[in-house]
Amino acid sequence: NDEILNKSSKTAARVFGRLKLIKNDLDIFNKLIIAETNSIVNVLAAFLLLKASGNIVAEKETIIDIVTLSESVKDLENLPDLISQLIDDPIYRKHLFYREKLIIMIAKSDTVRRNGRGAES
Repeated sequence: NDEILNKSSKTAARVFGRLKLIKNDLDIFNKLIIAETNSIVNVLAAFLLLKASGNIVAEKETIIDIVTLSESVKDLENLPDLISQLIDDPIYRKHLFYREKLIIMIAKSDTVRRNGRGAES
């Protein structure tokens, strides 16, 4: 559907534009939160977007923390494996070395919506 594609393209352009703003004004933010993180691919894609938008990634001058957000019970159960995969990845490990912190978020509110009484079977 062209309407959906057009809306998605506008959203992608808006997000990319915001990422480009970050590199020009370091006070805008210093954390990129990746919602519904369920794979190392989500984190590597965030690195790619940051790098493509001119931000510094996995270098001494990097100022952005990459924050994973686990929201479903399944994601929480898989979190130890995800953390191990991230730490084993050379790009993430280098980024983590320069940022000197690992930030993991857990969202209880979405866990209830996704896995509670109202969740689809």
